[in-house]
Amino acid sequence: MRLPPPAGSGEIEWVERQLTMNPVENPLWSVTLSPDGRYVAYSDRAALHLQLIETGEVRAVEPPPGICFT
Repeated sequence: MRLPPPAGSGEIEWVERQLTMNPVENPLWSVTLSPDGRYVAYSDRAALHLQLIETGEVRAVEPPPGICFT
């Protein structure tokens, strides 16, 4: 995924960086970047994940019983 530079940097320079490392057995189903470029949200078979790009911190939101994010 190519990420925009931090807000207010005054210069447009795109940086390519790998954000996720899911195994083949648990592929990503959907991915989106927040409008401000600070977060990436993605889903796999286990949960919906929200990642703060700057730190790499990830929060998983597990689906309720009977619901699947795939």
